[in-house]
Amino acid sequence: TRLVSDWSSDVCSSDLAEETFMVPALGRARPRDARAILAEHRLIRERVAEIGASIGRREMCADLVRDFIAELDAHARQEEKIFHTGAENWLDDQERALLIAYRDGARSDSSVASSSSTFTGLVR
Repeated sequence: TRLVSDWSSDVCSSDLAEETFMVPALGRARPRDARAILAEHRLIRERVAEIGASIGRREMCADLVRDFIAELDAHARQEEKIFHTGAENWLDDQERALLIAYRDGARSDSSVASSSSTFTGLVR
């Protein structure tokens, strides 16, 4: 369960970073996309909890994990499309500066470093 706990922490860190830095700015420009991302994040957190609970009950189901991976992959593709299409048009200078500071700090924190890849292409 330590692996699931670490993995859950990484997923939540990534979602938190996006929800802190990206989604508010996106919400001003494209509110429907922002709501969709937040809904997907809630679903992802629920699925991680469901997988963790099934492991705790020793009832792990390969279909559950396979479905989650497919959902996570689809979510990542959707975020890539949304965040990397015109983000420079809806992030203001202060948000861009905060994002750069976060990204640079995340590079030194291995638990969050994987989430910084989402932001790398958005800042120059």
